[in-house]
Amino acid sequence: MAFQPIGPAFPVDAASAGTFSDTPSNVAIAANGDFVVVWEGELDSQKTVYARRFRADGTPKDTGDILVKQGAEKPTIAIAADGSYVVAYVESEQVFFQRYSAAGTAVGTAVKVGSSDAPLLTPAIATLGNGGFVIAGQTIDEFGVESILLFSYNSAGVLQNTATITEADAGPDVVYQFNPAVAVAGNTIIVSWEGGVSTEGGVDNEVFYARFDANLTKIGDETVVVADPLKNQFAPAVAGDASGKFVIAWQDEISDSNSDVYFRQFNATGAPQGTQQAVATTADFEGDPQISMTGDGRFVIAYEKFTDEGPQAFYQVYSATGTKVGSTQPVVGLSGDDPAVAINPNGDRFVITAQTFEEGAEFPDARVFSVATPTIQFDKAIYEIGEAGPASTLTLTRAGDTFAGSQVTVTITGGTATAGADYNNTGFPLTVSFAAGETSKTVSLPILQDTLVEGTETVTFSITGVTNAAVGTTGTATLNILDDDTSPTPGPSPAPAPAPAPAPTPGPSPIPTPAPTNPFIGGPGNDTLIGNNQRNIIVGNEGNDILNGRGGNDRLTGGPGRDRFVFDIGRRFNQKAMGVDVITDFTRGEDKIVLDRTTFTQLKRNRLTSADFETVKNRREAQTSDALFTYIRKTGALFYNENRDNTGFGRGGKFADLTNGLNLGVKDFVVVA
Repeated sequence: MAFQPIGPAFPVDAASAGTFSDTPSNVAIAANGDFVVVWEGELDSQKTVYARRFRADGTPKDTGDILVKQGAEKPTIAIAADGSYVVAYVESEQVFFQRYSAAGTAVGTAVKVGSSDAPLLTPAIATLGNGGFVIAGQTIDEFGVESILLFSYNSAGVLQNTATITEADAGPDVVYQFNPAVAVAGNTIIVSWEGGVSTEGGVDNEVFYARFDANLTKIGDETVVVADPLKNQFAPAVAGDASGKFVIAWQDEISDSNSDVYFRQFNATGAPQGTQQAVATTADFEGDPQISMTGDGRFVIAYEKFTDEGPQAFYQVYSATGTKVGSTQPVVGLSGDDPAVAINPNGDRFVITAQTFEEGAEFPDARVFSVATPTIQFDKAIYEIGEAGPASTLTLTRAGDTFAGSQVTVTITGGTATAGADYNNTGFPLTVSFAAGETSKTVSLPILQDTLVEGTETVTFSITGVTNAAVGTTGTATLNILDDDTSPTPGPSPAPAPAPAPAPTPGPSPIPTPAPTNPFIGGPGNDTLIGNNQRNIIVGNEGNDILNGRGGNDRLTGGPGRDRFVFDIGRRFNQKAMGVDVITDFTRGEDKIVLDRTTFTQLKRNRLTSADFETVKNRREAQTSDALFTYIRKTGALFYNENRDNTGFGRGGKFADLTNGLNLGVKDFVVVA
């Protein structure tokens, strides 16, 4: 096992402020292992973004929480080499960022990202090598066309360049795109996102990526990570190393209750290295991967897993070649979901945060991991060499966990030989660095010939100044310099080569979703748009609109205003006739989901009560709940549970997906006759 926890899991927030976000926390780590966590909490019944700084061992630097912004949500964070950091978040459907010094002091005021008034959502952020940063987000125009936007800033927070990836840029058959992730790999910027590709058999939800230079000039074309039409891919995450190589991870949906996690590696030119590799492919729900990478390409993937016992955060560590280091491990103490992960550039420490459920509330918790400390020592206590030299070679060996790099200093601490007369001590004390995976290094001491008859003389070496290692039992060695008539002994054997990487195992493939047809586009006023039994795209645009897809699998976008999303097929609910509608931009407090009792015949009142609605964690709970309507916030799936706590949904089933995964409640619904 490459890593071991430093103490137990611990709460991130000082005030125990409950969170209700779909991504409750994010984390960034500095080279020395110190880290900063941001999360979404609640203040005066408003979503609020907080931050808190921690030392490498997990002890807090801040006695209280840093209030970033009240009335904000979906925070993300990036940290610079000097420990300063930037927090990006969403407020009123716009992305803002706030810069902070390494001491946690706000630098200037919050800055709005971009100049457009169109919605900008789901920010992602990464630090550039010059201390600047890049922010990615998703937007949708008045015609329902979704684009991925990029903005680069210098270290002072001044906008430098922008870039746009439209649906047409991604491909002629792309019908939607959202949920961007961004990373810096060497001198390039990598952005990955989800997109819907229309095919003859339906719509494939696929993961794309594109590369940009430091000026946000695109390098090559937008590309699908894995061109497999049978996949249904979500939740991309991306990380890069100092050489320009990068890795993209994603969630592959098998069914409503079963998803797997995969990744694929790419070289510095953007070319894929091998095929996709499986991280987790059990019968349980595994998804929402997050990835973080060291400077030399090693990486760790964190993800969530839902079982009958509830959610649990897991992680898997990988070498730079994509070989698993140890086995997949649960993060004991983080019994929540939405994990985030950050590993420091040296790769000797990482931290995972996750949303933990406690007594009906949700809190951001964290746990710190470090590599098991290796030992470094001389391979033997006594070395010998003849006075004729020309040089003596001493071997240092490193045993134990070698996932991260280590460093020691070799110092000449004594002996009977004389520096400058019997040996050349130029360069000592000598710093010796072990790269990740290295198990041996050599140190050379030039020997000087003389004409004196002096017998055997000695030089004593000691290992000092240890970083990410401990001194082994042979921390001191003696070199015997023999008279000219004594033969030297041979040097040690070289270290063994590392074992080859195992081949990945492919995962199963889900059934594709049919493509939408017959778009209905509203105007600037209050529109009523009603679809048919086909697969429709309905966009309300401005105004207070009413959108009813009727039957079929429809895609509904209300746009600005107070919109009503109506579910009514004119007769009793039938899963095949109803289909599953995707609501892309539901806004709590403004929009409503309208349930018609002609279709939902088990509704006996003109309103939804708390007994009629329950948020659950998986499909099994959705169909055995006492509630008439059940909702999986993690996936955005909304179900009509016609027979309540009896097995199955009865004649009900899934009828809607909310792509932005909100914390729905009974006040978000309206019941009509």
